[in-house]
Amino acid sequence: MKSVIRVQDKHGRGMFQYGNQDNFQTAGVYDIDDLQVLAERHLNFPNLWLDKKLVKYLEGKLGKDFEASKLDYRFAFKNLDQFEEWVLREEVAVLNDYGYRVYKIETDDFKESDFQVLFNVNSIKSVTDITDLFL
Repeated sequence: MKSVIRVQDKHGRGMFQYGNQDNFQTAGVYDIDDLQVLAERHLNFPNLWLDKKLVKYLEGKLGKDFEASKLDYRFAFKNLDQFEEWVLREEVAVLNDYGYRVYKIETDDFKESDFQVLFNVNSIKSVTDITDLFL
């Protein structure tokens, strides 16, 4: 069992998604002017394809030709300390204004790399909204 920290909107969409795909989804960090410093900071995280430990894990579970956009896996911060290192309280307030919340998620199907955690959304045991800790 692992506790991870994830920022997402009410549709389960993470804050680092690109583009406002339809009227039911919130703007991503890259679309919010007040969060451009956070967006720049995010570029220091390897994406899935550069995080070799996570790629190897998914290849082992799904085969080498898996399609990332169709996976039931999501990214999260490894713990509260890592989240607080990467996301400032002022940024949480802006994210909250755009419909994002900070969640502590308990999961038992996950892979932790040096940079982040990948977890299966079907393995979530509990979800706790902890946004108010940062406002």
